[in-house]
Amino acid sequence: MQVQDIMVKQVITAGPRETISQAAARMREEQIGCLVVVDEDTVAGIVTDRDLLGCVQAGHDAQDCRLSNHMSKPVFTTEPRRALLTVIQEMSNRKIKRVPVVSGAKLVGLLSFSDVAQYMNEQVGNI
Repeated sequence: MQVQDIMVKQVITAGPRETISQAAARMREEQIGCLVVVDEDTVAGIVTDRDLLGCVQAGHDAQDCRLSNHMSKPVFTTEPRRALLTVIQEMSNRKIKRVPVVSGAKLVGLLSFSDVAQYMNEQVGNI
């Protein structure tokens, strides 16, 4: 099985100059836990709900603070045709929950442990 078999293809993105406040509103609206930060069609970082909380905890103004100040970078990415089990092992070793999927430099998907768990749940239901 490959990453492309279970990755989410509709990835919600943000720009590095967007504010923490804008990102938080979009994440709440879309009911998601992260945004992939893209700069000129290249993955520049990833920002999670925990990163947003870190901004607030640091006493920064969420209306003015930019994603580029709080996003995780560099970002571990993977390709759609990589073996799923290999990528899951890498995610576990790196202690990360989400991985942008790129083809060349272009973002084509997102793989999360939630996607893996949902797939496994579906498979157990088919037994």
